[in-house]
Amino acid sequence: MDFYENPSIDAYNNALRLMPSYDYYQYINPSEYWAVDAEKLMQRKLGSGWDKFVLAVKRLFEGLKYMFGFDNQYVVQRIFNDVMSSKGERFTKAALNDYVDASVMGMLNLDENTRRNYKGKPAPLSVWDSPEKSKFDDWAYRWQDKHVDTKRVVQAVTKSIGEIADRFDAYLKETLYHGKVAKQTMDFLKREFRPFIEKMDKMGVKVDEFEFYLHDRHALEYNELIASRNPGMPDVGSGISNEKAIEYLNNLNQEDKAKYEELAKDVDKFVEETQDMLVANGLETQERIDSWREMFKHYVPLKRDPNELDFVNPSFGMGKGFAVKGDFSRTSTGSLKTVVDILNNIALQREMAIIRSEKVRVGRALYGMALQAPNPEFWMPINPDAVKNKKKLIAELKTMGLDPETAENILQEPRTPRIDKKTGLVEYTVNPTMRNMRNVFPVRINGKDRFIIFNPADPRAERMVEALKNMDTHQLENGLDTVAELTRLIAAMNTQFNPVFGAWNFVRDVESAAVNLTGTPIAELS
Repeated sequence: MDFYENPSIDAYNNALRLMPSYDYYQYINPSEYWAVDAEKLMQRKLGSGWDKFVLAVKRLFEGLKYMFGFDNQYVVQRIFNDVMSSKGERFTKAALNDYVDASVMGMLNLDENTRRNYKGKPAPLSVWDSPEKSKFDDWAYRWQDKHVDTKRVVQAVTKSIGEIADRFDAYLKETLYHGKVAKQTMDFLKREFRPFIEKMDKMGVKVDEFEFYLHDRHALEYNELIASRNPGMPDVGSGISNEKAIEYLNNLNQEDKAKYEELAKDVDKFVEETQDMLVANGLETQERIDSWREMFKHYVPLKRDPNELDFVNPSFGMGKGFAVKGDFSRTSTGSLKTVVDILNNIALQREMAIIRSEKVRVGRALYGMALQAPNPEFWMPINPDAVKNKKKLIAELKTMGLDPETAENILQEPRTPRIDKKTGLVEYTVNPTMRNMRNVFPVRINGKDRFIIFNPADPRAERMVEALKNMDTHQLENGLDTVAELTRLIAAMNTQFNPVFGAWNFVRDVESAAVNLTGTPIAELS
């Protein structure tokens, strides 16, 4: 008893010495206690077969409640929800991100970071209120429409400011997105790419031979670019040296050359149409596309064999959900790895252009709606370039079909404190890395990145941006868990909870055993 009242090393050693048998060791060592008694305690907790059945029904009932938007009070589910919503004492990585996001939004109330528009004037007043959360919307979000929050926001904005143009209805754009992407992709494959492949087949041209021609044709101009960036690759950045490319092109017989050149015109047309699509949908500027065309007269994508790479980037350039940011192309650095699937990648680039073009319509609609219906407590439209050139800002708004006066609703990008190394004093500056945070939705407009910052302290805003960025896939687990619980209960009702099952199964097993024994040496003993 001295060890319990005054635990110490000496008391512990004394208790070990005075123990009548080792069976008592569990009472002074917690890990030993659980090793010895955990199974018995768990069995006592679960109870008999009937108790297990009742517990399974309770879990199923709580899961069904959760399906329809009610709180799941089953202890495991309740603790899980508390952890995921940061209500518990533990801090997950997601909870820490939410805390940081909320802290940043909280800093906006400081004198150094008061919400202001891009001119430094006071932020516009809210013209609509964030919709209250409801059990029905929770159920719809989980089982019917993950973008129900976007739908409710559009309804709230319409109720406050009147009807908005279809081009600014983000929910409508999201609804149309899937069908438009599918149709444009199928049209390209059926009307353009498949006839091209059939044409190539009729001409007797093999894919690998034609791709080798396209590679060599592009190699010289590509090598020149890489040589200007990487002195270590003076003439081989494309994977083919200038000497070999020139030798191949010069030694190509006239018949094959004529076939390849005719087919290459179709390839050039595919590339040009893809680039035109990027400009038409605001993903890139015409100036940038013109610079690409001046740099490369015979461009084809030079993707490398992933089996030769040290690591493979899992991203396909599609973005997270409807979030679209950054350039369509990546900066070339050159490589000696094998180039593969040139024609497939030309088709993939068209598909990427279609997907990004339709995604950006959703983002542009959302950005336009945020400008027309300001609510700094819910969202903040940000244009990092607004203060640099007012003429370009007005032109951008006009191309979107917005009144130039809505520029007053563009807010300053939040600033974060940091220590100036020279003065040792705190200063507030824009931190570009914040644009990658969970509550920031990027939009591509006229070849530039714009942003909408959602307030993480507003449950509706937080869930809305997570759905738009496709960062809410963990919600799928709730439905799968409930279905799994129902499946296990049905299986248990037909087996362990069925009194007939035991007797019937026993008779069947005895019969099976008797038949199986007839094929063994034991059968002769009968």
